[in-house]
Amino acid sequence: MNIFAFIKRDFQIEKNYKLAFFLKLIGMFLYISIFYFMGFWIDRRGNTFGGSFFVNIFIGIIFANLLLIPLNCFSESLRKEQLFGTAENLFLAPANNLGLLAGSCSYALLFGVIETLFYLAALYLIVPGTAFNAPRLLLGLVLGLTSMSVLGILSASFILAFKKGDPVNFLMNAGLTLLGGVFFPINVLPGWLYRLASLNPITHALGLIRTGFGLPAMTPAPLRNSVIFLLVFSILGLIFAVKMFDKALIYTKKTGGLGKY
Repeated sequence: MNIFAFIKRDFQIEKNYKLAFFLKLIGMFLYISIFYFMGFWIDRRGNTFGGSFFVNIFIGIIFANLLLIPLNCFSESLRKEQLFGTAENLFLAPANNLGLLAGSCSYALLFGVIETLFYLAALYLIVPGTAFNAPRLLLGLVLGLTSMSVLGILSASFILAFKKGDPVNFLMNAGLTLLGGVFFPINVLPGWLYRLASLNPITHALGLIRTGFGLPAMTPAPLRNSVIFLLVFSILGLIFAVKMFDKALIYTKKTGGLGKY
């Protein structure tokens, strides 16, 4: 089964839930509007972000939402395959596990990219003339998504082995968002939390992405160091995560628990 087959299958499922799609869009715009009006108040009283508070928050939220997709989609796709009773057929077939994982996340990522483009179009309507540097934006996005895929595959491995992943994913989502500079600059954090934030892939990815919109990076180190950090995290992390997933898969095959949830 190739990636396009996964996309086609998941689209056939999702198109039956049109109302949920529109409600999600409306909810996100209402959420963003809160920060739009907060921006008027905060910019008058001193904005520690640098640049427009609203643009900073807008970029932080929409791209954090996109970057977190790989963290959640691998485990959610695995859980869905188990619920549908197709996990055994999928993972017992002679196929590359990394390719299967990539396919299972392809529709969610494609939808997330399209959703993000809609929000960016809205941003340019609200704040015309916003700066845009495509190479830096794409660099931050690709490295950020790859880094978060590492954590997503590890999360899926946890589900395979222990059958429960929701508490882990909830903590990871909350922690990565809190320490990622999404809602506030990380330099307001106390020392030990600031050090944790400097190890957070979202912190470095958002720094690169924000500079793609002419905003201060607010990363704990120069941008070059952020690129190096994300590259090393992605390469070494993917090797480790795929090995862990393979081990979890072998374990569940031996115990007969692949289709259980």
